[in-house]
Formats: sequence, structure tokens, C-alpha cells
Amino acid sequence: MPATAPAAPAAEPRQVKTDWTPEEATKVIGELREENKSWRKKYGEAEPIIKAHEAAEDAAKTEIERATERAAAVEKANNDLITEVIAAKYGVPEADYDFLGTGSREEKDAKGARYAARFAPSSTPTPPPSDRPVESLRPGASPTPPAAPDTSYPDSWRPKPRRDRT
Repeated sequence: MPATAPAAPAAEPRQVKTDWTPEEATKVIGELREENKSWRKKYGEAEPIIKAHEAAEDAAKTEIERATERAAAVEKANNDLITEVIAAKYGVPEADYDFLGTGSREEKDAKGARYAARFAPSSTPTPPPSDRPVESLRPGASPTPPAAPDTSYPDSWRPKPRRDRT
């Protein structure tokens, strides 16, 4: 029977300490600051090496790879410009550019038309009120107002001497 190595003990879940004293917290914070300081130092030492490596990679690229990257950048800029033109044409706000999606100019134009049709106002808004008078406009709800009732003092009710004077 072959001898088997003992199984590694299962890792126990780490307990998180919740009852810190100010001294303990200060000590742990100091340790973390020292660790952070060492990582910053290592990063500072590695940064020039990384930049030199990237420069060497860039120099090693062939002219075709550089041209391909430039073409991809120009294509992306062209695609963004087409999106902006279509959005301006159909009134698509910048937050909704993703509704236009990707694709050719014709596909984006069709999506822009669908967007404009879907979010178009259902009716034309009423124009703002104007102080300019309208010539044919008459006050009231009916075109010709009803005759006003005669509420004057009847002539037959006047005393006789006054009736003769008029």
C-alpha cells in the first residue's frame, strides 16, 4: 500500500476583530503605513523599467502594426463623428447615444429615425400667449353676444310734469 501524504488542514475562516482599543488600532495603522511605504518604493523603482519596456515594444512594432493602430483610431473617431451627426439630426441627447449603437451610417440613420419617432411629442405644443390683438376675435364664448336686457327706468313711470319736458 503506497503511503499518502497527509491532507492539508482546511483553512479556517479568518476572524475579524471588532473590539479595537485605540493603541491596537494605532499600531495596526502604523504597520499598514510601513507596508504601503515599501510598496510605493518598489513601484517607484519599477516605473522606469516598465516605461523602458513599453518604449522597446513600441520601437519593435512594424510599420504595418503602427498603421493598423492609426487606422483603428481614425475609424473610431469617424464612428463617433457619425454618431454625433445622426444624434443632432434626430435630436438624440448625448445620454442616449448608445441607442444608436454601432454599424454603418445607414443603420445608425435608421435607428435615429426610430428613436425620433418613438420619442416625438404626441401633439404639437400650444404656442405661447401673445399680447397682439386678433382682428376677428370677439369677447365671450359666442360669436354674437345676446342683446342686453333693458333695465332703464320706463318712461311711463315718470311723473307727468317731467314727461312733458322731454
